[in-house]
Amino acid sequence: MLVSADGMRATLARNSLDKMLSASAVTQSESPREHAMAVANLDRLFADSVEGWSKTDKNKSPEISAVHRRFAPLRIGHEARLAKITVLEHTNPIQPNSLYSVESIEVGELSPVPEDMAKADAAESGSHLLAGPTGLVESLTRAIQEFNRGPSSVVHQFESGH
Repeated sequence: MLVSADGMRATLARNSLDKMLSASAVTQSESPREHAMAVANLDRLFADSVEGWSKTDKNKSPEISAVHRRFAPLRIGHEARLAKITVLEHTNPIQPNSLYSVESIEVGELSPVPEDMAKADAAESGSHLLAGPTGLVESLTRAIQEFNRGPSSVVHQFESGH
């Protein structure tokens, strides 16, 4: 069982890990190397993640009460990326939340505003937002942009993994 800093709990099943390592999943990240880094560090990324938003399941599965989009900083060499983690919250309280996917997102100066990302995410899949965006993703995105510009006070944040 993995636990995020804000207390969300989730498990990683073998079939989810297999999906994360599939060729189609790899294409969702900036590069195969970055995707492999995100999958290899998923436990730490989840622990450091913040809730971006949650939405309904696009397939309207009765077993899924919410699809959570969580975000964490991911160090790749001397730069940082944004790791997007998808967690499925199950309607059955006995069944733990499931880590479903992870991807690496490049954060440039013209990165989309998280609020726009949340609305587009929900609209694209035919679902609707349940909560968020929280604003935490925007703060995290700004910190990553600062880090990628060069030495600053946020360097220590990414070096320690927090």
